[in-house]
Amino acid sequence: MATCCGDDSVEREYAAETSLHGVGKIAGARHRGVRLLWAVLFLGMFGVATWQITERFVAYFQFDTVTNMKVEFRDVLDFPTVTICNFNKYRDSQITEEEEQYVSTLLEGSTGFSDYDYDADYYDDDGDGEYQYSYDWNNTGIPDDFNLAEFTLRAGFDIHTSLKHCLWRGQTCNSDNFTHIFTSFGNCWMFNAEGRMNQTISGVGNGLQVAIDIQQDEYTENAPTGNLDAGIRFIVHSPSEPPKVDTQGISVGPGIHAYASISKIEFRNEIPPWGQCDPGRALQYYSGYTKTGCLLECRADHVADECGCRTVSMPGTLDYCQPAVVTGCVKTTIAELKTGKRSCNCPTPCSATAYPATLSYGGWPSSSTMDYFTDLLNKTEQEIKDNIVLLDVYYQQLNLQTVQQRRAISTNALLGDLGGQLGLFLGASVITIIEFLEFLVKKGTSCCFRHNNRVKT
Repeated sequence: MATCCGDDSVEREYAAETSLHGVGKIAGARHRGVRLLWAVLFLGMFGVATWQITERFVAYFQFDTVTNMKVEFRDVLDFPTVTICNFNKYRDSQITEEEEQYVSTLLEGSTGFSDYDYDADYYDDDGDGEYQYSYDWNNTGIPDDFNLAEFTLRAGFDIHTSLKHCLWRGQTCNSDNFTHIFTSFGNCWMFNAEGRMNQTISGVGNGLQVAIDIQQDEYTENAPTGNLDAGIRFIVHSPSEPPKVDTQGISVGPGIHAYASISKIEFRNEIPPWGQCDPGRALQYYSGYTKTGCLLECRADHVADECGCRTVSMPGTLDYCQPAVVTGCVKTTIAELKTGKRSCNCPTPCSATAYPATLSYGGWPSSSTMDYFTDLLNKTEQEIKDNIVLLDVYYQQLNLQTVQQRRAISTNALLGDLGGQLGLFLGASVITIIEFLEFLVKKGTSCCFRHNNRVKT
C-alpha cells in the first residue's frame, strides 16, 4: 500500500505563495545554477538563524538577572520605626532584696541569645559545636514560679522615666509615642511603631530628636557576662520588620550628640528560577514576610518544639520558659542553631525596605550651652556627660531609591529575538508558520484522497 503521493502540485503551490524568502526562488528558477545558488543561500541563512535562535534559548535558560537602580524625588516620605534600647537590662532601684541575690545569674542566663554572643565556654575545645555549658539554676534561689517577662518589664529600661526631651518635626512628643517590645536587650521602645508618620522636609530638626537618660547609676551589668558598654543601642527599620538590635543596631554613648541621616531603599527580587524569593511565603506572628522575622520565628519554633516554651524576646503564644529550662534546653537549642546543627529556611523576600544610616557625632553640650541644659534637664554637668544621649534621626534627602532585580531576558524579549532572527535571515513570521501548517494539511489531505481513490480502483 502506498503511503506517499506522487503529485507535487501542493509543493509547487506552497513554494510559489509562501512568505518564506528563498523558497519561491528555488522552486521557480529555470537554470540549475541559479537554483543551486539560491539553495545554498537559503540553507546558509537557515543555518545562521538556527544558530542564533539556539544561542538565545541557551541564554534564556541560564536565568540570568540584571539589577536596575532608580531614584525618585518625593515631596513626602514615610518615616521608619526607630527602636531604642539601653545597654543595661535591669535597673538597680527596681530590684528587691531577694531579687538582688540572683540578678547576676539572670544576666548570665541571658548571655548567648544574641547573635553576636559567642562564649567559648559554652562549647567544647575541638570546635564541633557540642554544647557543654551547664549551670545549676536550682541552687541559685530563683523561685520556680519566677516570671522573667514580668520582672524585665518592671525592672528593665523604662522610656517613661528615661525620656528627657522629645521633638518630632519640631513639635513636642512624649513617651506615649513609644511602643514597648522585648528584645535580647530586654525592654526596648519603638517610635512610630505603626508607621503612620512621614517627613516632608529633609535635614536635621525635621525628623525625630530625643534625649535619653541612660541612668548609669542604675546599671547592674557586670563583667564578663553582662554588657560592657554604657549608652543606648538603636536601629532604624521598617514598621513591618521586627528590630534585630543585637546585630544590626547602632551604639551611642552618653555625652554625645549623634546625627543619624537616613535614606530609604526598596529592594524588589525575582521569583525562582531567576531569583530566590517566595511570593507565597507568610509568617505566623508578623504581618509581612521579612528575613529577620522569619529567622526569629524559626528560632522560636525550634525552641518551642524542643522545650515547649519561649524566651521573652521570641514571638509566639507559648508560656515563657522558666530559668532552669533557659539554661538547659533553650541554650542548647540556640547553640545548635549557631553552629549549624539546626537550620532555618528563610528565603530572600520578594520586596524589602532598608533605611541605611550615616552617623556623625558632636560633643554635647558645648561649654556655652551647659548652663541651659543643666537647668532644662535638672542635672549637673557631670551627670549630663555620664548619662544623657542626644539623638537626631532624619532623612538626608527626600528621595526613594529602588533596587530591582530583573530578568536579563524576559519571555517577551525572547519572543522578540526569535521573531527578529527569523525575519532577518529568512523573512519568516507567524504568518509563515501558519502557511506551513496549511501546507501540511493540504499535503495530508491530498495524499489521503489519492490513496482512497487507488484503493477503490
